[in-house]
Amino acid sequence: YSQSAQSNPSGPTSGSNRVLRGGSWNCVADYCRSAFRSHYGPGFRGGSLGFRVARTDPWPSDTFTLAAQQAAQAQRPARETPEPPKYTPYHVFRDQEKLPALVYLPGGRFNMGDSQGIGGDDEKPVHEVTLDAFALGCTPVTVGDYLRFVEATDQHAPEWLEEGSQYHIDTGTDDHYSKAGVSRENLDHPIVGVSWDDAQAYCDWLSEQTGEQYTLPTEAEWEYACRSGSEAAYCFGDDESELADYAWYGENSQNKTQPIGTRKANAWGLYDMHGNVWEWVYDWYESYSQSAQSNPSGPAEGSNRVFRGGGWINDADYCRSAVRGRSDPGGRSSGLGFRVARRV
Repeated sequence: YSQSAQSNPSGPTSGSNRVLRGGSWNCVADYCRSAFRSHYGPGFRGGSLGFRVARTDPWPSDTFTLAAQQAAQAQRPARETPEPPKYTPYHVFRDQEKLPALVYLPGGRFNMGDSQGIGGDDEKPVHEVTLDAFALGCTPVTVGDYLRFVEATDQHAPEWLEEGSQYHIDTGTDDHYSKAGVSRENLDHPIVGVSWDDAQAYCDWLSEQTGEQYTLPTEAEWEYACRSGSEAAYCFGDDESELADYAWYGENSQNKTQPIGTRKANAWGLYDMHGNVWEWVYDWYESYSQSAQSNPSGPAEGSNRVFRGGGWINDADYCRSAVRGRSDPGGRSSGLGFRVARRV
């Protein structure tokens, strides 16, 4: 080294060795110091010797200095820290404390319809469906959930046919419907006796309360969620002897609804997708398309809305993932309820 100050030094014009700097993977710490120097002939090669490039052309701006760099950085807007994902797959959340719990379901592709060939004609043809992510109620809407809506709006009280009928959910004498009325005294049972119009009105009310978009799930969303990755007859497989572990249905329900969430959940954390109550979905009823579809929501109009899942009064076959039911959107039943979906 020279003892005098230097400007842009580049070493002597000739010599026998070139300089190496920085240490390497096989060096002790002392060799990695900022000031450490080594040297070899310019033809030397080694397993621990590399290089980096520099550019020496004139810059189109002021001469670089550390102070200039720091000043420029100070003028830059602070880089925003990326927000973590709002939802993680199968995460359970609520928009408000007393509203239904939801499961976030990532989008995906599945085969919709009766792959086993044991169902009705309206379960065919099997067709591929692609869906965006959405959230779905962990359980059907309960009596307690729904009555909060009725009290807040003073409308859409659950009922069955006209006042005084033997089938009226509160006053009826028919055994099935009187038992459904008893179930309504239990706030943790699924609500029944609600029409499609009632169910959608409840979703609209949730949207007003939260500022989020609640709706009934589409038929495709419902089956995708029910299957939870399975192409079998049920979310757990084809053996209907296991159904009682997952569902309240004709064999174990004691002829009435049962508290939600008391059977096993499917693989995505959803309860009562099989049995307990049939569930209204968004779509008007129509025959299936043979072509692949993306986010289908049914025809623009029709005479019947679809419901899914089977209920407390049904045998195992009606509780299969692919089974479809339908009714006038104003229809009510002691075995028909719903669960909510939410856009994300």
